[in-house]
Amino acid sequence: MDAITAPVGPAQIGTPIEQQETAQRPDGALDWSAARANVGSAATVCGPVVSTFTATKSDGQPTFLNIGADHPDPAGFTVVIFDDHRNAFPFDPALEYDGAEICVTGEIRPHKEFVQMEAQTPDQITVIG
Repeated sequence: MDAITAPVGPAQIGTPIEQQETAQRPDGALDWSAARANVGSAATVCGPVVSTFTATKSDGQPTFLNIGADHPDPAGFTVVIFDDHRNAFPFDPALEYDGAEICVTGEIRPHKEFVQMEAQTPDQITVIG
């Protein structure tokens, strides 16, 4: 499968996601359940955000978007947005993406027994429907 390196579509910056036009899952996108088999690849991964959490007491104060399975289930896939990049989002990603079906583009990386991708800008995340 070819790696996808470009964002799946432009984010409508400054617009809450419930007011944005949703996109379709792009051709070649991976389902969240296939992310583990593609660690180290640049890809677009899609799935439902089943829970979110911002770790305000941790270094980097990351926001976690848990896709497919709730943390700490290692079968899930997590999108991480660190505090120094969260300012690029004109909304709180933990609130706006909770319950949405999204696609995120970037490098799939391991972290302990989990699989994740870091999002630094809203252009990496597209709401699909």
